[in-house]
Amino acid sequence: MYERRVAVVEGLRISYIIAGSGDVAVVFIHGLGGRAEAWLYQLKALSPRLRAIAVDLRGFGRSERPPTTPGTTDFARDVLGVMDWEGVGEAVIVGSSMGGMVALRLYEAAKDRVKALVLSNTSPRIRINTDLLQRALLEEDHDAQGRIARRLGASNLSSLLSGSPDYILRVATRIQGEDLTHITHTISRPTLIIGGELDPITPPHELAKLHEAIQGSTLKIIRGAGHLTHIQKPAEYTSILREFLEKIGITA
Repeated sequence: MYERRVAVVEGLRISYIIAGSGDVAVVFIHGLGGRAEAWLYQLKALSPRLRAIAVDLRGFGRSERPPTTPGTTDFARDVLGVMDWEGVGEAVIVGSSMGGMVALRLYEAAKDRVKALVLSNTSPRIRINTDLLQRALLEEDHDAQGRIARRLGASNLSSLLSGSPDYILRVATRIQGEDLTHITHTISRPTLIIGGELDPITPPHELAKLHEAIQGSTLKIIRGAGHLTHIQKPAEYTSILREFLEKIGITA
């Protein structure tokens, strides 16, 4: 069972899902246009022993949209705000795609709040085809929508996205201009990097670079998976996550 709750962060209503009540917390962060529900499989799997939280970043899912276009620093404050709201001092931070960039920003801002990092299908700098995204979202170009869905490994685009089309595009444009490479060389927490063998957005060779940059990190590539590895191969993904948690002394 899980519960929807709302925290107030910087005057914004930030919605999130919480399951379980263990002493250790694992916090999940979705990617561009995503929502907390993307992590339901993982929440259900971990909640018998851990406290699992999935956040709707500002403007996505059920969270309130801000008046200006946020970047990864703003999204990281959403996650920290939810942790504060729930009384979570330290957590394992799991981020997918843009959510991985948010996890890096969170580490930069408050590494004492990070017990470990799990970076999924992500890179310190994610290249986004904003022209294609504009055609898909604002012009409702069916060919563009199909191309993006195929790149994500999904049957259709609308089932994946939350947030208004113009907001998604504005966030994408801002995120594309961010380069967080400098953070990767400072990480001293246990780090797991997970990706998909068939991911065209953050392919295995990009994840290998991230693995090299983060000293002592673990790299796992899931065969047959694309960019949404935790959704496309949930059982295998969760098994790898659980193995990593147990390796660092967390019974999952």
